[in-house]
Amino acid sequence: MKKDFLRNLFVFVLLCLIVISVKSPTLYTPYFDDAAFWYVPISLLISENNLNPIFRGIGIPAQMELTSVRKHPWVSSYISDSSHPVMFYEILASTYLVFGYSVFISHFVVLIFAVLTLFFTYLVGKELYSSKTGFIAALLLLFTPIFFSQSSRLFPEMAVAAFSLMCFYFAFKEKYYAYLFSGIVLVLLKEQGVFAIISIIAYIFIKYKNRISKKELFAKIVNYSTPILALVAWYLFHYLMTGLLITEPSYNQHSTIQQFINNFAFYFKFIIVDQYRIMLTVLVIFFFIKNKKSVFDSRIASLMIMFVMYLVFFSWVNLGFLRHILPVVPIFFILVTDKALLVLKKRLYIILFVLLFIGLSISTYHSKTSFNYEENMRYIDVIKAQQEALIYINEEQNSYANSSNVTIWVDLYTYLNFAYPYVGYVNESITNINLIPIKYLKFEDANTVFKNNFEKGDLVLETSLYTTEIRSDYQIIKILNISLIKEIRVNNDFVKIYKVA
Repeated sequence: MKKDFLRNLFVFVLLCLIVISVKSPTLYTPYFDDAAFWYVPISLLISENNLNPIFRGIGIPAQMELTSVRKHPWVSSYISDSSHPVMFYEILASTYLVFGYSVFISHFVVLIFAVLTLFFTYLVGKELYSSKTGFIAALLLLFTPIFFSQSSRLFPEMAVAAFSLMCFYFAFKEKYYAYLFSGIVLVLLKEQGVFAIISIIAYIFIKYKNRISKKELFAKIVNYSTPILALVAWYLFHYLMTGLLITEPSYNQHSTIQQFINNFAFYFKFIIVDQYRIMLTVLVIFFFIKNKKSVFDSRIASLMIMFVMYLVFFSWVNLGFLRHILPVVPIFFILVTDKALLVLKKRLYIILFVLLFIGLSISTYHSKTSFNYEENMRYIDVIKAQQEALIYINEEQNSYANSSNVTIWVDLYTYLNFAYPYVGYVNESITNINLIPIKYLKFEDANTVFKNNFEKGDLVLETSLYTTEIRSDYQIIKILNISLIKEIRVNNDFVKIYKVA
């Protein structure tokens, strides 16, 4: 027992050291996408209201205050209990209260969840197969691009992945109270946490249906269902206190049958083929070709149930965000690594395979991605390009920043980055930026409106990330006789700065 504890402690410390060494450069990186728009503002709002989980905000957090006239351009106010359960916001808000607010603190919280995900990937792999399988699965998971990216992104999915694995591990080890704690935290992080709980209930049923009486089996299932009851209790408590149900509007956009099939194929292919995971999949296929007989294991079955539930659900709701399926990526690595090692057999082959997989994974960190930039480190290129654009705008000889004679026209995301110091780009707000008036694009007099807004000497910033969303803006702008004065490129991403002539 002591030897096992020391081995686990050694692996945990080793994983911590590896993660810190490879991820420390991202701890001070500005936020990206929904982290800046949603998760941080709501968490700040909760921290300002003494962690009240049902405080309904009537404004914006202090970190977003600029002037009495100029506020957040996207929404007029935030509420602390919107869309998802409150646990992720509460964790962030608590750290802000204890340590003070900073970009570093936010990223460090996610990094802790990343380490926990890796450690419990190791523990579950060890429980199912061996210490070697668990450790190599964790190592391959760390460097696979989507995990490496999301370990420095402020989304709840990493925490969901960590606590899902905790639930499985403690259920397999029959440590009920540890399971109960992990399960309650899990379902209050995000409602999809119930998929892990349902999978574990299936495991309990399969394992004990022929071993104990029906009454005892029913009692066991009820015990392991308690986290779901905790989620129901939270929703009920919230309704009694506010008269409102928490809903996620995007879950209402259900897919058609064809969309469902396409989405399922997209997610399934991404997990088992993309980012060189096909290397592992091929080895698994080869294993089963040579070893047609397999022993049924209810623990493995429960992991596969969760895997399928995630893919079915997110194929059905038709959202298309790859980060949503992050919690099942560790499951893929746990299940396939053992079979891959059995095929490779020799230590030298295993070492060469691991090094090759990690090297190829790293080679895709800045390659082209989907529009949301969620599956690799390309978002860092966008951030660096915008940081360089800021340097150019702030250069003394240019005198563009905070000038009363120049308006800097930007898209919504860039506005957020340049206006609000809490995002991590600027120490002080740039005061002369404005949003490109997208709303006028629906009207016939769009050209007239643009001409009335844009004046000679104004700047227009175009970013590679958002041109597919607002390309029509720039097509109209270019009619106005603008000239490119600066182009900043970082790998496949850019910021182009135009000047109105």
